[in-house]
Amino acid sequence: PIVLFLYVEKKKSVAWGVCDNMTTSGTGVFYVIVNGSVESASFAMYNKVYCKYEIVFGEHWQATAGVENGLSQESVKSKHELGKVVWNFPFEITLKSQIPHGWPRILLTVFGPDAFGREVVRGYGSCCVPLQAGVHSVRVPMFAPRPSTQLQEWLAFFTGNKPEFIDTHFVAKGEGRDITRVKSNGFINIKCNVAMKDFKKAGFNSG
Repeated sequence: PIVLFLYVEKKKSVAWGVCDNMTTSGTGVFYVIVNGSVESASFAMYNKVYCKYEIVFGEHWQATAGVENGLSQESVKSKHELGKVVWNFPFEITLKSQIPHGWPRILLTVFGPDAFGREVVRGYGSCCVPLQAGVHSVRVPMFAPRPSTQLQEWLAFFTGNKPEFIDTHFVAKGEGRDITRVKSNGFINIKCNVAMKDFKKAGFNSG
């Protein structure tokens, strides 16, 4: 059977949907609480970097508490942590939604000085917020866009205008990634604690 369901958003707008064999129990609100820290990074070629994090999510999600983005301190590669750059930069956010589509992701951008002291992007990376409650350790691969030609690579080196993504959210999406030239730069280690609330009331099983 085809079931029509009605849900009302916070802005008092009304939307209709048509689904097969769907009950209205899936239209409740559930919460995802994420806190943790961007702990460290491993970059073979870079000794001095800092990190920007951003929590990105779909249009059906809303942040109710916490901070969506932040910028860490600049750190130098440690002599005691096997060549790691240590930040231990905390983050915390509470999100709510009615559907899992657009599940939040953690977007990371690393900056650092080049050979001439100019601040440039050293790498991008993103990971999905873990889908189960609990404490999680995530290792995020980092990459940077490459120039299209050898000439552009030399020009980027001398001018400091290295390739960057105009829209940093591009890293958290799938469209156009198959035609993008990138190179691997290292890894970032994240530790996060995920809590989930009212998933069963909303008609979902969070495991």
